[in-house]
Amino acid sequence: MHTRLVPFLALSLFSLSLLLAPTAHAESGRFNLHLSGVGPLPAAGEASFDWQLARPFALELRAGGGALTDFGQLTQGIFYATAGARFRFADDESGYLDEGGSIAGHLWLAPHVGFFLTDTAAGFLIDASIGYDFSIVNPVSIGPFFRAGVGVGGADVAVFVAGGLQVSIEIDPLREPDTDLDGDGVMDRRDRCPSSPPGAAVDPLGCTDEDGDGVNDDLDMCPGTPPGADVDGRGCVLLPTALVLEGIEFRYDSAEILPTSEPSLLRAAQALLDNPDVRVEIGGHTDDIGGRAYNDDLSLQRATSVRDWLTGRGIDARRLEVRGYGSAQPRVENVDEASRARNRRIEFRQL
Repeated sequence: MHTRLVPFLALSLFSLSLLLAPTAHAESGRFNLHLSGVGPLPAAGEASFDWQLARPFALELRAGGGALTDFGQLTQGIFYATAGARFRFADDESGYLDEGGSIAGHLWLAPHVGFFLTDTAAGFLIDASIGYDFSIVNPVSIGPFFRAGVGVGGADVAVFVAGGLQVSIEIDPLREPDTDLDGDGVMDRRDRCPSSPPGAAVDPLGCTDEDGDGVNDDLDMCPGTPPGADVDGRGCVLLPTALVLEGIEFRYDSAEILPTSEPSLLRAAQALLDNPDVRVEIGGHTDDIGGRAYNDDLSLQRATSVRDWLTGRGIDARRLEVRGYGSAQPRVENVDEASRARNRRIEFRQL
């Protein structure tokens, strides 16, 4: 039996992928394409495709062709096709380097069997490859590999080795089974708040918002916002430069605040609590019914009642000034009861 040693080196083959795979935790997908070059001169090339059934196991098909040299003494064409498995070990789960992950990828091992054809012979082929993929840019990984194998054709046995670089392209991410570790009904892969308290009501992203202000509890710096209040990105009540307190009602011809005014007053109090450095003027306004002196006095009394209500809820009186404007600053012309109702109001103005 004649034994022939056939060394050849696999070099990298640059490839652009038009199909960009979505972000996956591990940098290997359900389907993956691998491209390699074979050299030095004379050169060949190969491609392989693997179907990852379940980590770490994948089925793989490989085909290649080019030129074969025997220590420079004989050069002839060769084609080979094999099938086998690819096993991935130490598969990093931080994501690709360009996505803020790690360059670390995974170690792989791939035993194969198949056949080969040369210009002078055909036969059976068995080999094994080992390599490491580095996660560079989604969906591309690049890494070195080494391969050794045996080809049997007629009376000849060809022992060969190869090594070089391989470009791997993740075609379809391998989906992990859906889990819901905090039991909130939102799958972990899209749960932005993966540690919600048991039984808590959550939004579609798995986050709680106890006061319903649209800011998640884990970001809400002002929990307990009154219903309907406008809030900023911190979850704190906005306090505009000028604000008309809608819904503040008083008994007729009196400065006594009616119970129906409480929701509006609570929102005002929360806004002041959330903005502790702000000082405001509380301005009272009336309609045009009654004399000027009467309306000036009534509007001042009503503004004072609002101030007293707020100080009773913990607002520092030094932050509040009161003023009665009477009927001097109507919002609209006093022509009927509806317009007069709009003009009877309490306004906040930042100082």
